[in-house]
Amino acid sequence: MKITYYNHASMSIRSNSGFEILTDPWIYGPIYGGSMWQFPTCKIDLKNYYKKDAIYISHTHPDHFCINTLKGFSKKIPIYIRKYDSNVPMKKILIRNGFKNVFEIDHKQKVEISKNFFITLVHDKNTVDSLIICENDKKTFLMQNDCFLSEAEYKWISKNFKIDLAGVFFMGIGPMPGAFNLPWSEKEKIVTQKKKDNFLRAAKTVKLIKAKKIFSCSNDMIWYKRPDLAFLNGALPKDFKKFMDKKSKTKTLLLQSKDFYDLKKNKLFNKNSLDMYNTKQDQLKEYFKIFYNKKMMEHKNSLDKWENSFKFQSSKFSRLFNSYLKTLKNSENLLNISAKFKVGFRVTNNNEEEFFIFKMINKKKPILVKCNNINNLYDKSHMVLQIKGSLIEMAVTGAYSFEDLFNCSYIIDRFHKPFNISEKSFWKIFTEFGWFLVGSKYQKKENQLLRYQLLTSNL
Repeated sequence: MKITYYNHASMSIRSNSGFEILTDPWIYGPIYGGSMWQFPTCKIDLKNYYKKDAIYISHTHPDHFCINTLKGFSKKIPIYIRKYDSNVPMKKILIRNGFKNVFEIDHKQKVEISKNFFITLVHDKNTVDSLIICENDKKTFLMQNDCFLSEAEYKWISKNFKIDLAGVFFMGIGPMPGAFNLPWSEKEKIVTQKKKDNFLRAAKTVKLIKAKKIFSCSNDMIWYKRPDLAFLNGALPKDFKKFMDKKSKTKTLLLQSKDFYDLKKNKLFNKNSLDMYNTKQDQLKEYFKIFYNKKMMEHKNSLDKWENSFKFQSSKFSRLFNSYLKTLKNSENLLNISAKFKVGFRVTNNNEEEFFIFKMINKKKPILVKCNNINNLYDKSHMVLQIKGSLIEMAVTGAYSFEDLFNCSYIIDRFHKPFNISEKSFWKIFTEFGWFLVGSKYQKKENQLLRYQLLTSNL
C-alpha cells in the first residue's frame, strides 16, 4: 500500500493490486464564504489526480467536500461517505450533481472495496466528521481528517487495528480568536494556547491508537479575505514534528505535495524538492507575495462585487429562521440552551443597521425577534454577531451556507463570558439552518447550487 500526499486532507491510498482511493479531493477555492484558500499552493498533475478508482469524503466542510473539484471525476466513480441523519443531505447533493454510485457506510462498518482492500469508517457522532482506516495485505493506514473521537473510540481502534501509518490533524484555523473583538495581544495569547492544546491532543491521539509512524496533515489553509489574520494562522508541520520528537516515541514524518510513503518497503519517497517553511516569517513572506499579486487582487475584487449584489431582506430572514426553529422542538441542541441565553445580530444593510435577538421563550421554544434599540441588543446578551446583510442573504439563497460564514465573516463580541454548552448548541443550530434551506421550497433549484459556484480558481 502506497500513500501519496497531495494537499490538506487529500491523498491517494493505493493498494498492492493498483486500486486507488482518493480522500477529500480539493483543488479549488476560495472556500468558507471566500475567507480561506489552500496554502501552500501545490502543483498537481490533474490528469493523474482525476484518474482514480474511488473517492472517500470525510465530511461536509468545503475543504473536504468540494463540488467544483468533484466535477472533474467520472459520474460513475464510487464515492464512500459516512451514513448521516436525514438533516445532512450529503448523499442527495452528490446524486443531484450526477454521481451514480454513492455508498453510505455505518459507524465501524468494514467494507471490501477492492480485492483484499478494506476500509472502515469511524464517525464522530457529535459532529459531521469521520475518519477512514484502510487495510491491505496486513498493512494498515489511518487518515484522521478533522475527526476527534472519544478515548473509548480510539482504544477500540487500537484494539482492532495495528496502525502502521496515520495522517494526524495537529492544528486548525477556525474563528477563534480571529473573529472575536479582542485586543491583538489577547489574540496572540489565545493562539499560543491553542497551539499547545492541539499539539497535546494530537500526541494523546497518537498514543491511544498506537500508531507506529505518523505525518501531519489537514492544515494547508490560510486566510484569503483577511490577510491581517494570517499572523494567527495555525502552526507549521515542522513545529509539530519538533514537539512530537520530544514528546513521543512514534516517528513523525514530513510529507509535501507528491511525496509518498510505501508501507510495504517502510520507506518515504520525497518527490517535491521544495523545502517546508522553517519559521512563521518564511511562511508569511511567501503568503503575502501570492496574496498581493495581480491575479489574486482581481479575483478578490470580483468576489466582493458578486457578494455586494445580494440585497438583505429582513422580513424573509426572520420568517425563514423562525420557521426553521419551529422544526427543532425536542432536539438535543435546543434542550441544551439555557433559558437566559441570548444572542444579538447586528446586521449592516445599505449603510444602515438592523438588529435581531435570538432567545428562548421557554425551555423548548426559541425565537428570533426584531430589535429597534442597540442598547437592548447588547443588554444581557451572551454575545453579539456583527455581519453584512448581503452575506446573510447569500446564505438564505444558498450562494453560501451559514457554516461558510462561521469563519470570520462575523465580528463577535462575547463580553468575557466563557464558552459553554448553550453557545455550542446555538452555533450548531445556526449553522445547520443552511441544511434546512437546502432542498426546501424556500430555495429555487438553481440557487441550491450557487453555494458551490463561487468565482473559483485553481492556483
